[in-house]
Amino acid sequence: NSFSTRGAGRPRRSPLPQLPARIFFMAIIDCRFRPLTPEFECYINPEPANFWVTQTRPLKPEPLETTMKYFRKMGITGAVCSGRDMRSAGGAYIPNEYIADLMKRYPVFIGVAGADPQNGHVRSDIEHAVRNLGLKGVSVDPFALKTTADDKRFYPIYETCAELNVPVIITIGPLPIRGGSYMEWGSPLPVDHICADLPDLRVLLSHAGFPWTQELIAIVWRHEHLYIESSIYRHLPGADLLVQAVNTCIGDKMCYASAYPYADYTQALPKFLAQGYDPAVLPKILHENAER
Repeated sequence: NSFSTRGAGRPRRSPLPQLPARIFFMAIIDCRFRPLTPEFECYINPEPANFWVTQTRPLKPEPLETTMKYFRKMGITGAVCSGRDMRSAGGAYIPNEYIADLMKRYPVFIGVAGADPQNGHVRSDIEHAVRNLGLKGVSVDPFALKTTADDKRFYPIYETCAELNVPVIITIGPLPIRGGSYMEWGSPLPVDHICADLPDLRVLLSHAGFPWTQELIAIVWRHEHLYIESSIYRHLPGADLLVQAVNTCIGDKMCYASAYPYADYTQALPKFLAQGYDPAVLPKILHENAER
């Protein structure tokens, strides 16, 4: 099948982990989730999956009804699902219309538009996605253009999002992309320039900016409307520093995310909760910050 990892065995899925009882009384928003539908096949590449996941497991198509069953069991009331538009760089394309249709059929999904900065009508595309399709923000992947997030080609996207009062999600981090990818394209440092230039723009950064952990904490603490999610990052060195920062000074800035399918969704939430976050910040990082 098209999602299977080459040479992978077929491990048995582990039983659903037990979560603290209080978690089931919370509305949980997963800020980075990709359903295993055929439309996402162009983006879900087995190589990055194996890079991130410690154990090899096949990525198989999954009926959305199965995904909904998981959401109900784990208390997931919202899952951010993003379109992608990397066509000008020869990359993935997941149409915004598909994301909007997915959101209509399964309201648990929070649809976000993909945008290509090299598209000459990107501003009108974003306006259409937000005003007509009902999508809630925009997602960009600067590494697809072999550049950093503060590249001026992205500024029309950022400016349009600020005008429409919707957030932008920026992929940062070590980038599990082989074949000539520079890790500096995933640095969070250029985001400081964006937030300084557009202080009203709301930004969510993916993967907690590993390995620039201290720099990321300082940038997030510095800018009022800058948020992070730590999907994938939680098992990497330095994660305890991020937990300490969330428990002390940036508890209003962290959002939970699984990054499924690059993390097993039956394990992502329990492992996240086991990191040692103060119970007082759990409502914030599980849903309140994402809602805001």
